[in-house]
Amino acid sequence: MNESEYAVILSPDDNGAWLVTCGVLPEVTTFGETREEALKNAVFAIEEALKLTD
Repeated sequence: MNESEYAVILSPDDNGAWLVTCGVLPEVTTFGETREEALKNAVFAIEEALKLTD
């Protein structure tokens, strides 16, 4: 598997959760109740977005 790095932006939202976006993959938007959960969800969202480009 070819691994790449994608920068994500973590932002706290008004409900105490963390919003994640990815500048180079605008379709990637996810969240998590903690930073760790948000980053795990970001990995999944990026993998799914990349499947759409194949």
